[in-house]
Amino acid sequence: MKAAETIRTLSKKKIATCCVLVILLALLVILSINDLYTNRNKLFFYCGLVYLVYSVDYFKSFLFAFNEIIFDGTGLVLKKRIKEIAMPYSDIAFMKEVRNNFIEIHTIDEKRYLVHGEYDSINDRNDEKRTVNIISNAIAERSGEAVRIVYKK
Repeated sequence: MKAAETIRTLSKKKIATCCVLVILLALLVILSINDLYTNRNKLFFYCGLVYLVYSVDYFKSFLFAFNEIIFDGTGLVLKKRIKEIAMPYSDIAFMKEVRNNFIEIHTIDEKRYLVHGEYDSINDRNDEKRTVNIISNAIAERSGEAVRIVYKK
């Protein structure tokens, strides 16, 4: 039986990306308002609305995703700030890479948990640096069973 191991899935790269998106969103709002008042042009306004939809989707995922995974002998613990969810390894049905470098962990009772991930779709699926492969290997080491992975295309 291995000792508990913790993986921090929230990288500095993701934090920087979130900060840049906030700055760009603020800049786009300023440009949109300025363009509407001075030129009566709605191009920046419509571009801003499209960008806002994608940004809200990313921010929602960023805030709700778990940023720590703790592996112990009995199961997996997903953790963020003060919230923790524990599940036995046998309850994990599969893991799926989703857009914006997030991973969904699907359980047998059809619950989904979002975890920060790191991957590049141009890399090989068996690349050891992909967070989904790191999680899968750790689960296989401790439980003896591999978890099915759905990779992003």
